[in-house]
Amino acid sequence: MTRNFDIAFIAATDYPRPTGAHKLVEAAHSAQLSLQTSLNEEADEDDDLAGATNRPSAFHLLLAAFRGTSSPLHRETDIIIGSSSASVREPLLLRISMDPSDPFWAVVRRVQQVEKEAEDDALPFIRHDAPLFRVRFFDETDKPKDNFIRSTSLRPSSRTPKADLDWCGWKGAITDIFSRNARAHPEKTCVIPKHPRRDPRAILHASNVLAHHLLRSGVQREEVVMVYAHRSVDLVVAVLAVLRAGADVLRHRSRLPSLKTDHIPARRPARALVFCSTELKIRVEVPALEVFPTGDVLHSHSHLGDTDPNVALGPDSVGTLSFTSGSTGIPKGVKGRHFSLTHFFPWMGERFGLTSASKFTMLSGIAHDPIQRDMFTPLFFGAELHVPTADDIGTPGRLAEWMADSGVTRDCLRLQSLAANVRIINMYGTTETQRAVSYFAIPPVSEDSTFLATQKDIMPAGQGMIDVQLLVVNRNDRNVPCAVGEVGEIYVRSGGLAEGYLDAAASAEKFVNNWFSGDGHAYPDTIMHPPNSLAGPESRHWKGIRDRMYRSGDLGRYMPDGIVECTGRADDQVKIRGFRIELGEIDIHLSQHPLVRENVTLVRRDKDEEKILVSYFDSKGLVKGLKKYRRLIKAIREYLKAKLPSYSVPTRDLRPSQRMPLNPNGKIDKPALPFPDTVQLSYTPPTDHTKASATEEGMRTLWSSILPNVPQPIPLDESFFDLGGHSILATRLIFEIRKQFVVNAPLGLIFDQPTIAGLAKAIDSLRNADLGLALKDSPLDFAYTGPGTRAIPLEYGADYEQLVKQLDEKYASPGDDFDMKPVSVFLTGATGFLGAFVLKDLLDMEERVKKVICIVRAKSLKEGLSDKGIWDEKWIESGRLEVVIGDLGQDLFGMGEEVWKRVSEDADVLLHNGALVHWIYPYEKLRAANVVSTLSIIKLATVGKPKSVAFVSSTSAVDTEHYVQLGERAANDGSGLSGVPESDDLEGARHGLGTGYGQSKWVSEKLLMEAGKRGLKGHIVRPGYVVGDSKTAVTNTDDFLWRMVKGCVQLGLVPDINNTINMVPVDHVAKCTAQAAVSPLPTATQSVCHVTAKPPPTYNSMLSSLKQYGYATDTCEYLVWRRKLEQHVMEVQDNALFPLLHFVLDDLPTSTRSAELDDTNTVELLRRGGAKTSATVDDELMGLYLAWLVGAGFLPPPTEAETAAKKLPQLTFSGVIKASGRSGL
Repeated sequence: MTRNFDIAFIAATDYPRPTGAHKLVEAAHSAQLSLQTSLNEEADEDDDLAGATNRPSAFHLLLAAFRGTSSPLHRETDIIIGSSSASVREPLLLRISMDPSDPFWAVVRRVQQVEKEAEDDALPFIRHDAPLFRVRFFDETDKPKDNFIRSTSLRPSSRTPKADLDWCGWKGAITDIFSRNARAHPEKTCVIPKHPRRDPRAILHASNVLAHHLLRSGVQREEVVMVYAHRSVDLVVAVLAVLRAGADVLRHRSRLPSLKTDHIPARRPARALVFCSTELKIRVEVPALEVFPTGDVLHSHSHLGDTDPNVALGPDSVGTLSFTSGSTGIPKGVKGRHFSLTHFFPWMGERFGLTSASKFTMLSGIAHDPIQRDMFTPLFFGAELHVPTADDIGTPGRLAEWMADSGVTRDCLRLQSLAANVRIINMYGTTETQRAVSYFAIPPVSEDSTFLATQKDIMPAGQGMIDVQLLVVNRNDRNVPCAVGEVGEIYVRSGGLAEGYLDAAASAEKFVNNWFSGDGHAYPDTIMHPPNSLAGPESRHWKGIRDRMYRSGDLGRYMPDGIVECTGRADDQVKIRGFRIELGEIDIHLSQHPLVRENVTLVRRDKDEEKILVSYFDSKGLVKGLKKYRRLIKAIREYLKAKLPSYSVPTRDLRPSQRMPLNPNGKIDKPALPFPDTVQLSYTPPTDHTKASATEEGMRTLWSSILPNVPQPIPLDESFFDLGGHSILATRLIFEIRKQFVVNAPLGLIFDQPTIAGLAKAIDSLRNADLGLALKDSPLDFAYTGPGTRAIPLEYGADYEQLVKQLDEKYASPGDDFDMKPVSVFLTGATGFLGAFVLKDLLDMEERVKKVICIVRAKSLKEGLSDKGIWDEKWIESGRLEVVIGDLGQDLFGMGEEVWKRVSEDADVLLHNGALVHWIYPYEKLRAANVVSTLSIIKLATVGKPKSVAFVSSTSAVDTEHYVQLGERAANDGSGLSGVPESDDLEGARHGLGTGYGQSKWVSEKLLMEAGKRGLKGHIVRPGYVVGDSKTAVTNTDDFLWRMVKGCVQLGLVPDINNTINMVPVDHVAKCTAQAAVSPLPTATQSVCHVTAKPPPTYNSMLSSLKQYGYATDTCEYLVWRRKLEQHVMEVQDNALFPLLHFVLDDLPTSTRSAELDDTNTVELLRRGGAKTSATVDDELMGLYLAWLVGAGFLPPPTEAETAAKKLPQLTFSGVIKASGRSGL
């Protein structure tokens, strides 16, 4: 198998696999895939390929699509996929390489070639590693719809997109079509304002008169005529007149305080002005319009009312000048072509049932693009246009009455709530596309009451209208169209695009030629060269076929049925302190808060030029008074914390004085929003009448110098992190506290006491401790909480005494047949690093484990299975794997009573592996996920049949000096123990644990031990550091040890620390955990199993391997290393150890001393299960880990590899995918 020799065995959707036989599932369902497309006009180009013997099958297309969609999920150019074969019995290993620039059909051909080579080179399949997860093609993609097939072609050389989009489909000018309709049906009602009604003959007459007046006044072709108006028949007349004169119409609302010409460049001044209101006191060139059926509009030209101006219009004649909203900067002028004003109407009539009997409304804003659709659609079809008054729109309830009275059948409002029989067509378009170019049909509730419930919060852009293609293009290589599900940038390909911007440079950037299909000369030009006739006058205003695309700046992806879904804006993704943040995601969640009417989130720079997130919002006028407003800000922050990662929660929530500033187009005027400094000054909080202590005042001054734009005076109970603080500023703050207050404040103090009041009390306690004094109710023992909140004891031992009261007096044990029957296991934490290996080991025990129920955090079962790639066909089909949705921090694990009850009836064993792992968070922040979840597991054990409980703890629960000394004594007193006995009651760690994580594990273990005394059976597995797999080296990079390694490489120094490290490969820890779950119940109620490294490595042995494998690192004393690290971090603020400085700078040689542990129970457990009883990390395995970390991009390659004592091994299996940490679920 030399063709697969140097490729990894782990695909993008895999975890490491164990040895063992596995049945290969050929297929759960098969269907004939039709390769017919609607692009048959291209078939003649490559008939030889279409009928060739190497024509790709449906399998080849789907496998190539999977290969393409998996590319964004990993860094590999080569992957191996296991596949069945129609010609050989043995499974095939298909090694498929792909470059990001490869077109889709190159991948298809490569799939065909690789499959043929594999079939010719078939060998018996060696079951070295069996897949933990597999990918299944669901029925959705077994039968792709025509829209999806459109995205590719049957022929490799026929690149997409290149179909003829009816570039020459000129339907005529809207003015000419209206003239024909008006003369054919002169008496039919055309525009219906409040009173009186206007027939098309009167409107035609008035528009002709005004058009002749403009022409005789000197208005030239494509000069700008500005129309100021309100919704009225006069607006229709004015717009038609300007178009008839061949000029460009620029619409503005009549209710503007002054004539704003800011958005009109000097090279495009308005040649004429038409206004339809007496309210504007400005100079006019055309008198105010009034339409009378029997009278004249303009006396001097009234005799020309029945004569159309002799102005020829063509497809490329510019007829409109519109301005973008300006939401991303200065509004850009867009020149609209006449082609788009009529091209789509015939198809829309057929698709949406539009006829001359339809009744349309004029509800769009005057300056907004949809007003063109409001006016021109009924004019094209000869239908009625109903115009509401301002009172009809502005008075609550009046609009519905007006629509009912008018009997309208069509409108284009953005509706908040709809009647059951209303059909919605959601349309997508921009000013640059000149109109909506795609649509997504939403059926009435009366037809499908569940449709909206199955959709996301934002409706898809849909599918392109006739002669429109929505293309999703790879953002890194625009020559590569995106595959289904892959996010890219949306391009609109159409013959109906606008001419461009007034700014030629901006046009060249956004309106681009279609690089897929060339210059467009391959399409017949039937306007310039019509068949069997001469070119008409419109050909003089035709620039020929231009195959162009508009670069929208929107991000999107193809759905399996070809529908395009918008996912955000390309310019909405920002990077702050190394985190990628989607501004659109913040705005979506913020807009869903019940007290937020409108909002926008921006990235601004504070007075120190640091990027910060700022959310501006209007609170619907429901919150009045600064005091209530400040409470609302806190409530919104807490709301967003539940929806977003912590780094995406804005550090400033600001509300402009009364309402959001709007630009002339009605959009939020972002440049007009105040800067954070200005807003904070304008919103000074009320005076705190509580007199601050000297320490609190000093702390206020310190915070003001470090935090940007904080309100003055800073409230004593405000969190440092809610005011804009983050881990980098927190480190600076602690260093400043040490200097200013002359106390040895620990680096984690700000996380324990994030308020000024809490910090001040802690500092006073530290000072008094130095003087031999003590304060009652020291803040080091109890967390500071604001008024109205329940105080959670920071002292974990005291919290245990309260929680233990919630345990039942007695627990039942499983029956005597537990050891002999197959069991069902309820597993938490299955999506984490250790959990994936535990799940694999459990399901390998086919005789002992009949089913595993995993709880994951996701929005649906489908997401629960696919979020981390958890899918193995064999497990699902056999019913051995079930996934339920939940959250460890919620009541009943967030599963709901019905699922909770069913799990309690099915499960025989509860394996609690899920936890929130964090080395900085204090105990109370980890309490819900780690401690309360343990209480829930104990509660679940009492529901229904008796169950055993296996719990994954940590040696962090015994990280105290007491156990260091106890371990040394036990190992040397001749008792036969190698360290702390597994029967210890943990009382030696009731005080003194330094991390919130260790404290949470101590409380959880004590609760289980006490429940065990009352009858609960099971095991407590207590591992140390869980590192990478001993065979594949796949590891979790977000780990203290690997951060320590990387930090030392960045610094070029390693500390001389000879303490032992209890670091154990993950596959060994998983084996111990799985065996603890299903092994015979212990004679003791709760048996502890220490997982230890034998022989134990040391920090020196681990870090010295860096030098051996070629890294330029020198060894120095710890104090020197600490000083150099502190200088390095403060200078460059870029080191892997920065988040853990509180740990590594606070006497690491002392804090890393760990207790020697006896593992008698664990050895016996593994021996009974026939597994290896010990594991460690030696120099060779460290080399394997370093090679994996280099391949994953976590570490740079060694700089002195050529002269190194050892060479990094070459990985012959996949591992360069980032593994998930064991946290959360």
